[in-house]
Amino acid sequence: MRCITELGRQTSSGKEICATFILNPTVKFIRSSFVKKNFLLAFVLLFDATPLFAQIDMAAVARLHFRVADDSAQWHEGFAERIRGMVAPYASHRSNGAAAPALVARTKSSEAVIEWRTASLSARRGEHANFMWVCGFGNNLGEEKFQLMVNDKYAFTFSTSSAPAWEVAGKPEGTLSFTAVYVNHNGAYFGYMTLTLPAAKLSSGKPLRLKVSGGQAQNETWYRTFEYRDALSFFLHKEHQQVFSSLEFWNLGDASVHVFAHPRRAGQNVTLREREASLSESTLRMHDGLAVAELSLPRERQNATLGELDLYLDHKRVDIISLQQITETRLKAFLEEELIAERFVFPPGKLPAVQWRRPGMVDNELGKFPLRVTYYDQKMQAVERATAPGRYAAVVEGTTPSGFKVKRYLTLYCAPVAFDDYGEDVGITLNPLHGYGILSSQWQRYETEFRRFSFGDLIHYPANSAEAAIFLAGLAEIDSMKSSIDTPRLRDRQWWITFKRKQEGIAAHVSFKPPTKNREHKVPELNTTPIATATFTAADQQRIREVCAEWARVSGEPLVTLVAHRGQIVFHEAFGVQRDGSAMTLATPSWMASITKLLTGVLMLQFVEQGLVDLDAPLQNYLPELQTASLSQLTLCHLFTHTHGGAWHGEWGSDWNPALENYFAHAAPYLKISEAFQYNRLGYALAGKVMERLSGRAVPYLFEACFFQPLGMAHAFADNTYGSLYATSLDLAKLAQMLLQRGSYGEHVLFAPENFEKFLPRDLSRINPKLERRWGLGAAPLSGHGLSEQAFGHEAASGAIFRIDPAHELIIVSARDRTGAKYEDYAARLLEACTAPLQQPRKD
Repeated sequence: MRCITELGRQTSSGKEICATFILNPTVKFIRSSFVKKNFLLAFVLLFDATPLFAQIDMAAVARLHFRVADDSAQWHEGFAERIRGMVAPYASHRSNGAAAPALVARTKSSEAVIEWRTASLSARRGEHANFMWVCGFGNNLGEEKFQLMVNDKYAFTFSTSSAPAWEVAGKPEGTLSFTAVYVNHNGAYFGYMTLTLPAAKLSSGKPLRLKVSGGQAQNETWYRTFEYRDALSFFLHKEHQQVFSSLEFWNLGDASVHVFAHPRRAGQNVTLREREASLSESTLRMHDGLAVAELSLPRERQNATLGELDLYLDHKRVDIISLQQITETRLKAFLEEELIAERFVFPPGKLPAVQWRRPGMVDNELGKFPLRVTYYDQKMQAVERATAPGRYAAVVEGTTPSGFKVKRYLTLYCAPVAFDDYGEDVGITLNPLHGYGILSSQWQRYETEFRRFSFGDLIHYPANSAEAAIFLAGLAEIDSMKSSIDTPRLRDRQWWITFKRKQEGIAAHVSFKPPTKNREHKVPELNTTPIATATFTAADQQRIREVCAEWARVSGEPLVTLVAHRGQIVFHEAFGVQRDGSAMTLATPSWMASITKLLTGVLMLQFVEQGLVDLDAPLQNYLPELQTASLSQLTLCHLFTHTHGGAWHGEWGSDWNPALENYFAHAAPYLKISEAFQYNRLGYALAGKVMERLSGRAVPYLFEACFFQPLGMAHAFADNTYGSLYATSLDLAKLAQMLLQRGSYGEHVLFAPENFEKFLPRDLSRINPKLERRWGLGAAPLSGHGLSEQAFGHEAASGAIFRIDPAHELIIVSARDRTGAKYEDYAARLLEACTAPLQQPRKD
């Protein structure tokens, strides 16, 4: 059994804290502040200034093992046969990344109930009968409640708790417990659920019928029962051990190995050894029902070059602890560390010093290493002092003790302003939001005397804020902006792209060309005037209209639905009321969330079309910073199919990070390329970096030039490669029609039909035979509810629906900003209403 926990960062309350400011004088600104070898389950806990995202309670794991082993005759397999429910395969703790058959129940969904039989109760009766099965649940999505019924009688209510081990009492009797043994890259728990019931009330030779149901809830969460008929047997014979342990860090420096053993081993000695030398010794003593001991492991004795340490019980070696796991943990923590400038907004003269925000933690994570800072002015010339106001840049470099060259980039801004407690300058003024509970007269007094009323961050914020420097540097260049979509943040992104290309000596080399008109190759555009047809009659339109109207009313979320068939829009209407009380309109852009990933795949096809990239060539060919041996097999295909192995990334995994390539290269030794499909954004962010380096233009500009303008997507805008798209239903329908026409729309040819085939979902078994899934360049297979097996599109966190069915020449788009109540039910009903006319005999 392998058990790994990953880092996560959040505020102490678990929520992001935001405040709205005015950056003087007038512009709004938003700031947001076991491993197993032989016998041991090893697990890493990290203690520092930030809370953990999720962790495993190894004492609970040990306690469950010893409980089952001591009374195995009274334990039974908790899953034997499926009765009903949605089958949704997923990776479990024992499937090595492959999807394992599982029944799924969800809250807020029509997929609410799953039911199965246990193994039959044995004739060997004790006071209680116990059942064990493998399960998992999306505790990372919020805490919601599920019910467990036994033989059609209510027995337990449990929740998707963030606790790694818990137990609830039944009504009227019995206990239900869960023990996590694995946390995936999203923070979801997987492990063992156990059910204990009075044996006297059960019938020998008969199974139990267990049913889990999820009801209405604020969040859509999921619970899975994996269809392992040998959960108990595997647990006893493959995962049971003499000793369990957890490895706990203090500020990622000194560590302690906590050892958990059966109570009968109390009094025995445990020793941690480096080769033959003893590092630490202790004696197992009883605590909370287990024999436990703690062994110290100072930072200076954690020599990762040795690779491993030995754990002895008395004079017998019971496990080998990998020190490489410690190194991996520290590196992942380091990748979340932040560089800060002495002042981000500073006066002319001396350039501000740069350091790590938490230098002590960096020393613990990687060891001490010096930083070298090179400063540049707005013209990208190296400088030693700031001689004029405007943009400056800091390129920060350092070589770690292991030999990796770290590189980071900071935007700075020079201004003749003194942000101090006694000057006249005030960094920001607060916007008078009604939610603050301050009377208008009180706000007026503040606005009149804002200098005297201001203190602390209200004065010093620009000097201490990286975002303020980016804002001011971009705003100062506003006169040079030629694009209507420009913003200060986008201007800063483009500046760094140009700077990096200049440093590489490719600044003047631009091979990529956006699509141009070709009047000799004109194909139809989408007919945007909705009409009834022989296939989609007025009665069919009314059925779609009724579903949409009811959905908007029940969910409380407005929406716009569009259906197009054979190039003709047959339905296009808006429903519901927006948050400000105004009616939803056809021209209201909605958040399309991860549909952005599909857009990114289509953009990459244009680079394929022009011969600039090969999807199966090493990524190193396009991003020079990735020249490491461990990345030699990584391709663009891995990035788009979520098989690059870096789904554990933190906030650094964004295409807004100008040093993303350096972060990724540093993480390379711990990427499990091709091993599993793990949905995340990092691959698309890296694909964006490839396109930006080859074209010299930031992705938002490429979207505008390559889609939004040529296709007439008048309301569309996206500023990243994975989740930022805002568009109307009509905007997306035009993109979909281009895809139905295999790369052409009107007078524009974006790519050839043969390259379109590379975009479509394909079996990932070509990457790894154990990957039983299909995926494309941002295109997911989305058949069902009347759609053909050829149907594709992408899901969205907002609940937006985007389906393209080449077999039926059908487009379905339903735009919305939030899922709302009963999302799964109404989404299914809408799709079925839109495809029902196609199930009838053809009328034309």
